[in-house]
Amino acid sequence: MPNQVSTMISKSDFLLYCEAPRHLWAKKHECIDQQISDFVQHLIDDGNKVEGIAFEYLSTIFIPQHPGDQLLWQQTYSDGPYNARMDALVHKVRSDKYDLYEIKSSTGVDKDIVYDVTFQAVILGKHFSIDHFYVLHLNKVYIRSGELDLSSLFVAEDISEKVNATRSEVLHLREEALRVAQLVDSEEVEACLSPKDCPCPEICHPNLPEFSIYDIPYLSKPRKRELLGQGILEAKDIPLSFDLNDKQRLVAERARTNTEHVDKSSLGAELDRLQYPLWFLDYETCISALPMYDGYHPQQQIVFQYSLHRLDQPEGSLQHFSHIAVTTGDPSLSLYLIIAQAASKASYNLIFFL
Repeated sequence: MPNQVSTMISKSDFLLYCEAPRHLWAKKHECIDQQISDFVQHLIDDGNKVEGIAFEYLSTIFIPQHPGDQLLWQQTYSDGPYNARMDALVHKVRSDKYDLYEIKSSTGVDKDIVYDVTFQAVILGKHFSIDHFYVLHLNKVYIRSGELDLSSLFVAEDISEKVNATRSEVLHLREEALRVAQLVDSEEVEACLSPKDCPCPEICHPNLPEFSIYDIPYLSKPRKRELLGQGILEAKDIPLSFDLNDKQRLVAERARTNTEHVDKSSLGAELDRLQYPLWFLDYETCISALPMYDGYHPQQQIVFQYSLHRLDQPEGSLQHFSHIAVTTGDPSLSLYLIIAQAASKASYNLIFFL
């Protein structure tokens, strides 16, 4: 482990701190596995494609519609130990004010994006007079027909009021992020509350029991912190007096008694409703930020493979059908045709496994 850590806090550092303070500590102390999965790489590549298309939109469509305005692309600015690369700044020369455009491959704006833009806003305020803060994201109702229509593909959502309302909070949080990054001991930093998604489980959750409080379904963060404050980590140790809903209590009790729970009555009632033949469908999809084919909207799942089992009677033998599309066009078309042909041959019940 290095003796010194970076004293700079980037935008990504800040967002990592907001995710979980110990995640930032782990990154600064090189305790996070930098390898990324193929799926995450796909999302990164998708984001880069959207960024490129957004530049084309801003430079060839938006700016020509606003004569005299200037586009500043991916400039980096600092405010002491804090720095960020801005996606796009539009300099409105006549008023000598600027608009920030943060480019996202999402179809909306969530709290994390507001924090993201506000972190940039605080830095930019040291350099320019900023008029508006926009998130340039994909238009969820846009449906592709032919070539991409850039003027309809994007939505510029003005979040200036949200940014201004969040500014004081971000000023405080970025100071805390800098402090956390420079600490020596990770035990002084709050760990995350989601072990399954943690990028550094050996730092956040060493010696995690096989069945912990994190396995209680839909347990809120405040309730997790309450249990941790009582020194409770294992699900079996949750007191009977601790307030849980019926489903959560059922899981906690199974952990405490180390027994299974099977609701045979409800399960039997569901099975009795089924009529043969039964069909069991499993399918695979891939998501694309930009609509690749006609009829698709941004961030829509594309079906490209299925596996289908058919059971004609109880204790019968399963028949299996499958298909994977290998095509340069929309892969779902050949799947839909095959499934429609199979469906037309018999009445059936479909049980979906995602």
